[in-house]
Amino acid sequence: GLVFHEGEKKIKPIYFVSSGNEFDFGIAGGAGDAALVKQGFKIIESEFKSWFKSIGSKESRNPLVNELEDMVSSIESKLMIRYRELS
Repeated sequence: GLVFHEGEKKIKPIYFVSSGNEFDFGIAGGAGDAALVKQGFKIIESEFKSWFKSIGSKESRNPLVNELEDMVSSIESKLMIRYRELS
């Protein structure tokens, strides 16, 4: 997917296309070590992709606030587990 570099910052749009409709979910951003930021992007995209496959594509909608909060909590947990293993 697309990753834009602005100096040491990395930015990645999170979106999916289904039946010709584009669903824009947001923009993920990170700074620092490029490999770690890309791993974070993969985790974020995977979480949104899972939600989109199970709910979003069937109901043709973006996540509700509570669904987004659940995804963010899951992403945070996965990132903490991932980076804890690095130390």
